[in-house]
Amino acid sequence: MCRKEVEEPLKVVRHVLERLDLSLNETKTHIVDATQASFNFLGFTIQMSRGAKTGKPYPNVRPADKSLKSIKARLTELTGRNLTPIPLSDLVGSVNRSLRGWANYFHYRNSSAAMSKVRQHAEACSLRYPVFLKCPGDQPVEGWPASMPEYNAPL
Repeated sequence: MCRKEVEEPLKVVRHVLERLDLSLNETKTHIVDATQASFNFLGFTIQMSRGAKTGKPYPNVRPADKSLKSIKARLTELTGRNLTPIPLSDLVGSVNRSLRGWANYFHYRNSSAAMSKVRQHAEACSLRYPVFLKCPGDQPVEGWPASMPEYNAPL
């Protein structure tokens, strides 16, 4: 993000990429005034906003809507009814790996609202399982959300 002139930094980026035998994709590369419009970059939506208390401008960086849809679709896929024959501990492990990877990448700057939406979706998806599967023995399933202790109780 540049405050004024954009041609000089763009020229430097092109030069560095040429030395690495890379090039900018000219159809995807465009110049945006971040104070007027938001743009998506590497899964994030970036726009300039003003602070509520001070009114000072700051770069508002948050996960893009497409990234939220992607992780929600992945969670729905990992907790689908067609996977009920798979042991619950394996399903919880795969959901945890997906969530951990997504959260490690997107846990940056203004992401708490997006993280909350993903957490709510993950909990809603996990609520399906006590109906279809029973925990083996009297032991709670490792990795099961602690916010739902009623489902960790022996059946």
